Amino acid sequence: MGHLPRGARTRALDPATRAYTDYLLRTAALGDYAELVAVLLPCMWGYSEAGQRLSRTSRPSDARYAQWIEMYAGAEFAALGGWCREVCDEVALPAGPQTRDRMHTAFLTSSCHELAFWDAAWTALDDPGANDRSP
Repeated sequence: MGHLPRGARTRALDPATRAYTDYLLRTAALGDYAELVAVLLPCMWGYSEAGQRLSRTSRPSDARYAQWIEMYAGAEFAALGGWCREVCDEVALPAGPQTRDRMHTAFLTSSCHELAFWDAAWTALDDPGANDRSP
C-alpha cells in the first residue's frame, strides 16, 4: 500500500500495539508450534471477518482505506484465514489436553490483544496526540 514519503514522521507504538506484538514475539520465541498457530489465528481470522463486513458498507473516500478493505475482504485473504483455522484444528486434534489448554490460552489472550489494538484506534480519535508520545 505504498511507502512513507521522505521525511514522514514515524510514531511510537501505541501501548496496545506494543503489548500485542510483545506477546506474539514471546509466544513465538518461547512457545511451541501449537501455541504459535493458535496465537496467530485471531489476527488472520479477524482481519478477514472485518474486511468482509466492511465490504458490505459503502467504501470510504480515502483510497488507502478502500484498498485495505478490498484486500482483507478478498477471496485470497478469506482462503488464508480458512487455511489458518484448518491448521489450528489439525494441530489441536491429536494434541494432548495440556497442549490444547496452552493453545486455548494463546488464542484467547491474542484475541484480547486484538480487541485492545482495534480499540486503540478509537482512543486515538479521542486523543489525537496519543501516538505522538515517546515509547
